[in-house]
Amino acid sequence: MGEAVAEYEERLARRAALPTESMSELLELHAQCEREALRVFMARAFKDDDRRFQRRLEEQKKVLCQRNALASSDRCMAALLELSDELDDWISQGVYAVPGGYQRFLDDKQEMVERYRQVPGKGIKADEVLQEFLQSKETVGQSILQTDEALTEKEKEMAAQRVRAEAAEREKQILQQQADEQLQKLKDQERSYEENLRQLEEKLQDERKKLLEEQGKMVDQKLKVPVGHMALWRGLHDGHSLGEVTLVTES
Repeated sequence: MGEAVAEYEERLARRAALPTESMSELLELHAQCEREALRVFMARAFKDDDRRFQRRLEEQKKVLCQRNALASSDRCMAALLELSDELDDWISQGVYAVPGGYQRFLDDKQEMVERYRQVPGKGIKADEVLQEFLQSKETVGQSILQTDEALTEKEKEMAAQRVRAEAAEREKQILQQQADEQLQKLKDQERSYEENLRQLEEKLQDERKKLLEEQGKMVDQKLKVPVGHMALWRGLHDGHSLGEVTLVTES
Protein backbone atom coordinates (compact mmCIF):
# COMPACT_ATOMS: atom_id res chain seq x y z
CA MET A 1 0.00 0.00 0.00
CA GLY A 2 2.89 2.32 0.73
CA GLU A 3 4.11 2.25 -2.87
CA ALA A 4 0.63 3.06 -4.17
CA VAL A 5 0.25 6.02 -1.80
CA ALA A 6 3.70 7.23 -2.84
CA GLU A 7 2.58 7.00 -6.47
CA TYR A 8 -0.45 9.17 -5.67
CA GLU A 9 1.65 11.77 -3.88
CA GLU A 10 4.29 11.83 -6.62
CA ARG A 11 1.76 12.36 -9.40
CA LEU A 12 -0.06 14.98 -7.35
CA ALA A 13 3.16 16.88 -6.76
CA ARG A 14 3.83 16.94 -10.51
CA ARG A 15 0.32 17.99 -11.54
CA ALA A 16 -1.03 20.12 -8.70
CA ALA A 17 -1.11 23.87 -9.20
CA LEU A 18 -3.03 25.15 -6.21
CA PRO A 19 -5.39 26.80 -5.82
CA THR A 20 -7.68 25.41 -8.51
CA GLU A 21 -10.43 27.64 -9.85
CA SER A 22 -13.19 25.18 -8.95
CA MET A 23 -13.91 22.12 -6.84
CA SER A 24 -14.59 20.05 -9.97
CA GLU A 25 -11.10 20.86 -11.26
CA LEU A 26 -9.58 19.76 -7.95
CA LEU A 27 -11.57 16.51 -7.86
CA GLU A 28 -10.54 15.71 -11.43
CA LEU A 29 -6.91 16.15 -10.40
CA HIS A 30 -7.49 13.79 -7.48
CA ALA A 31 -9.23 11.25 -9.73
CA GLN A 32 -6.31 11.16 -12.18
CA CYS A 33 -3.77 10.55 -9.42
CA GLU A 34 -6.04 8.04 -7.68
CA ARG A 35 -6.49 6.04 -10.90
CA GLU A 36 -2.74 5.56 -11.29
CA ALA A 37 -2.28 4.78 -7.60
CA LEU A 38 -4.97 2.10 -7.83
CA ARG A 39 -3.15 0.45 -10.72
CA VAL A 40 -0.01 0.25 -8.61
CA PHE A 41 -1.99 -1.11 -5.66
CA MET A 42 -3.80 -3.73 -7.76
CA ALA A 43 -0.51 -4.90 -9.23
CA ARG A 44 0.79 -5.68 -5.74
CA ALA A 45 -2.34 -6.73 -3.85
CA PHE A 46 -5.31 -8.90 -4.71
CA LYS A 47 -8.15 -6.92 -3.16
CA ASP A 48 -8.92 -4.28 -0.57
CA ASP A 49 -11.43 -6.17 1.60
CA ASP A 50 -11.28 -3.83 4.58
CA ARG A 51 -11.08 -0.76 2.28
CA ARG A 52 -7.90 0.40 4.02
CA PHE A 53 -6.40 1.68 0.79
CA GLN A 54 -9.60 3.39 -0.32
CA ARG A 55 -9.91 5.09 3.07
CA ARG A 56 -6.28 6.18 2.81
CA LEU A 57 -6.99 7.82 -0.54
CA GLU A 58 -10.04 9.54 0.96
CA GLU A 59 -7.77 10.97 3.65
CA GLN A 60 -5.39 12.15 0.94
CA LYS A 61 -8.29 13.87 -0.81
CA LYS A 62 -9.33 15.65 2.38
CA VAL A 63 -5.79 16.94 2.86
CA LEU A 64 -5.73 18.06 -0.77
CA CYS A 65 -9.01 19.96 -0.32
CA GLN A 66 -7.67 21.65 2.80
CA ARG A 67 -4.45 22.65 1.05
CA ASN A 68 -6.42 24.01 -1.88
CA ALA A 69 -8.75 26.03 0.35
CA LEU A 70 -5.83 27.46 2.33
CA ALA A 71 -3.92 28.39 -0.83
CA SER A 72 -7.02 30.12 -2.18
CA SER A 73 -7.69 32.00 1.07
CA ASP A 74 -4.09 33.18 1.31
CA ARG A 75 -4.03 34.41 -2.28
CA CYS A 76 -7.38 36.18 -1.95
CA MET A 77 -6.47 37.89 1.30
CA ALA A 78 -3.13 39.02 -0.11
CA ALA A 79 -4.91 40.51 -3.12
CA LEU A 80 -7.49 42.31 -0.97
CA LEU A 81 -4.89 43.74 1.40
CA GLU A 82 -2.95 45.15 -1.53
CA LEU A 83 -6.02 46.54 -3.29
CA SER A 84 -7.48 48.10 -0.13
CA ASP A 85 -4.34 50.01 0.88
CA GLU A 86 -5.52 53.20 -0.77
CA LEU A 87 -9.05 52.87 0.62
CA ASP A 88 -7.70 52.37 4.15
CA ASP A 89 -5.45 55.41 3.79
CA TRP A 90 -8.37 57.60 2.74
CA ILE A 91 -10.45 56.34 5.66
CA SER A 92 -7.61 57.16 8.07
CA GLN A 93 -7.18 60.62 6.55
CA GLY A 94 -10.88 61.41 6.96
CA VAL A 95 -11.44 61.82 3.23
CA TYR A 96 -14.97 60.44 3.59
CA ALA A 97 -15.86 62.44 6.70
CA VAL A 98 -17.49 65.18 4.63
CA PRO A 99 -20.97 65.78 3.22
CA GLY A 100 -21.43 63.30 0.39
CA GLY A 101 -18.54 61.23 1.71
CA TYR A 102 -20.60 58.06 2.10
CA GLN A 103 -21.40 57.80 -1.60
CA ARG A 104 -17.76 58.38 -2.44
CA PHE A 105 -16.82 55.64 0.02
CA LEU A 106 -19.26 53.25 -1.67
CA ASP A 107 -17.91 54.12 -5.12
CA ASP A 108 -14.29 53.61 -4.08
CA LYS A 109 -15.11 50.35 -2.31
CA GLN A 110 -16.99 49.06 -5.37
CA GLU A 111 -14.07 49.98 -7.61
CA MET A 112 -11.78 47.99 -5.33
CA VAL A 113 -14.15 45.00 -5.49
CA GLU A 114 -14.20 45.13 -9.30
CA ARG A 115 -10.41 45.18 -9.40
CA TYR A 116 -10.36 42.22 -7.01
CA ARG A 117 -12.71 40.22 -9.23
CA GLN A 118 -10.31 40.69 -12.13
CA VAL A 119 -7.38 39.17 -10.23
CA PRO A 120 -6.68 35.72 -11.75
CA GLY A 121 -6.02 32.50 -9.86
CA LYS A 122 -7.96 33.31 -6.69
CA GLY A 123 -9.49 29.84 -6.41
CA ILE A 124 -12.59 28.51 -4.70
CA LYS A 125 -12.50 30.87 -1.70
CA ALA A 126 -12.73 34.07 -3.75
CA ASP A 127 -16.29 34.99 -2.77
CA GLU A 128 -16.03 33.79 0.83
CA VAL A 129 -12.89 35.81 1.56
CA LEU A 130 -14.40 38.86 -0.12
CA GLN A 131 -17.50 38.53 2.04
CA GLU A 132 -15.40 38.39 5.20
CA PHE A 133 -13.40 41.41 4.06
CA LEU A 134 -16.49 43.49 3.30
CA GLN A 135 -17.97 42.55 6.66
CA SER A 136 -14.82 43.88 8.32
CA LYS A 137 -15.52 47.24 6.65
CA GLU A 138 -19.16 47.47 7.73
CA THR A 139 -18.45 49.26 11.02
CA VAL A 140 -16.44 52.03 9.40
CA GLY A 141 -18.98 52.22 6.59
CA GLN A 142 -21.81 52.71 9.07
CA SER A 143 -19.79 55.39 10.83
CA ILE A 144 -19.25 57.28 7.58
CA LEU A 145 -22.95 56.88 6.74
CA GLN A 146 -24.22 58.21 10.05
CA THR A 147 -21.94 61.28 9.97
CA ASP A 148 -22.75 62.21 6.37
CA GLU A 149 -24.66 65.49 6.71
CA ALA A 150 -25.74 65.41 3.07
CA LEU A 151 -28.12 62.53 3.78
CA THR A 152 -31.46 62.64 5.58
CA GLU A 153 -32.28 60.12 8.28
CA LYS A 154 -34.58 58.34 5.84
CA GLU A 155 -31.83 58.10 3.24
CA LYS A 156 -29.43 56.78 5.84
CA GLU A 157 -31.87 54.06 6.85
CA MET A 158 -32.44 53.07 3.22
CA ALA A 159 -28.68 52.94 2.62
CA ALA A 160 -28.18 50.71 5.66
CA GLN A 161 -30.92 48.38 4.43
CA ARG A 162 -29.22 48.09 1.03
CA VAL A 163 -25.95 47.15 2.70
CA ARG A 164 -27.66 44.43 4.73
CA ALA A 165 -29.51 43.11 1.67
CA GLU A 166 -26.33 42.95 -0.41
CA ALA A 167 -24.50 41.15 2.39
CA ALA A 168 -27.37 38.65 2.71
CA GLU A 169 -27.33 37.98 -1.03
CA ARG A 170 -23.59 37.35 -1.02
CA GLU A 171 -23.99 34.99 1.94
CA LYS A 172 -26.72 33.11 0.10
CA GLN A 173 -24.48 32.63 -2.92
CA ILE A 174 -21.62 31.40 -0.73
CA LEU A 175 -23.87 28.85 1.00
CA GLN A 176 -25.08 27.64 -2.40
CA GLN A 177 -21.49 27.26 -3.58
CA GLN A 178 -20.60 25.28 -0.46
CA ALA A 179 -23.62 23.01 -0.95
CA ASP A 180 -22.66 22.42 -4.59
CA GLU A 181 -19.09 21.58 -3.60
CA GLN A 182 -20.29 19.13 -0.95
CA LEU A 183 -22.48 17.41 -3.54
CA GLN A 184 -19.51 17.16 -5.90
CA LYS A 185 -17.46 15.52 -3.14
CA LEU A 186 -20.20 12.94 -2.52
CA LYS A 187 -20.37 12.15 -6.22
CA ASP A 188 -16.61 11.80 -6.28
CA GLN A 189 -16.83 9.22 -3.50
CA GLU A 190 -19.19 7.18 -5.67
CA ARG A 191 -16.83 7.54 -8.63
CA SER A 192 -13.91 6.41 -6.49
CA TYR A 193 -15.81 3.31 -5.33
CA GLU A 194 -16.78 2.43 -8.91
CA GLU A 195 -13.21 2.94 -10.11
CA ASN A 196 -12.00 0.59 -7.39
CA LEU A 197 -14.51 -2.06 -8.46
CA ARG A 198 -13.66 -1.63 -12.13
CA GLN A 199 -9.95 -2.14 -11.59
CA LEU A 200 -10.62 -5.09 -9.29
CA GLU A 201 -12.78 -6.74 -11.95
CA GLU A 202 -10.06 -6.17 -14.54
CA LYS A 203 -7.53 -7.79 -12.23
CA LEU A 204 -9.80 -10.78 -11.60
CA GLN A 205 -10.34 -11.25 -15.33
CA ASP A 206 -6.60 -11.05 -15.99
CA GLU A 207 -5.88 -13.55 -13.23
CA ARG A 208 -8.54 -15.93 -14.55
CA LYS A 209 -7.17 -15.65 -18.09
CA LYS A 210 -3.63 -16.36 -16.91
CA LEU A 211 -4.83 -19.31 -14.83
CA LEU A 212 -6.65 -20.85 -17.79
CA GLU A 213 -3.60 -20.37 -19.99
CA GLU A 214 -1.37 -22.05 -17.42
CA GLN A 215 -3.81 -24.94 -17.05
CA GLY A 216 -3.92 -25.37 -20.82
CA LYS A 217 -0.14 -25.50 -21.02
CA MET A 218 0.02 -28.06 -18.23
CA VAL A 219 -2.56 -30.27 -19.94
CA ASP A 220 -0.73 -30.02 -23.26
CA GLN A 221 2.55 -31.02 -21.68
CA LYS A 222 1.00 -33.86 -19.70
CA LEU A 223 -0.89 -35.46 -22.56
CA LYS A 224 1.73 -34.98 -25.29
CA VAL A 225 -0.64 -36.32 -27.94
CA PRO A 226 -0.67 -35.57 -31.71
CA VAL A 227 -2.30 -32.37 -32.86
CA GLY A 228 -5.35 -34.12 -34.29
CA HIS A 229 -5.97 -36.02 -31.09
CA MET A 230 -5.50 -32.89 -29.05
CA ALA A 231 -8.10 -31.12 -31.19
CA LEU A 232 -10.44 -34.06 -30.55
CA TRP A 233 -9.83 -33.84 -26.80
CA ARG A 234 -10.40 -30.07 -26.76
CA GLY A 235 -13.58 -30.41 -28.79
CA LEU A 236 -14.99 -32.93 -26.36
CA HIS A 237 -13.85 -30.76 -23.45
CA ASP A 238 -15.74 -27.80 -24.95
CA GLY A 239 -18.96 -29.81 -25.07
CA HIS A 240 -19.11 -30.89 -28.74
CA SER A 241 -20.32 -34.37 -29.67
CA LEU A 242 -17.90 -36.98 -30.93
CA GLY A 243 -19.45 -36.80 -34.39
CA GLU A 244 -19.06 -33.04 -34.57
CA VAL A 245 -15.45 -33.18 -33.51
CA THR A 246 -14.64 -36.02 -35.91
CA LEU A 247 -16.04 -34.04 -38.84
CA VAL A 248 -13.93 -31.06 -37.89
CA THR A 249 -10.71 -33.01 -37.45
CA GLU A 250 -11.21 -34.97 -40.68
CA SER A 251 -11.85 -31.85 -42.69
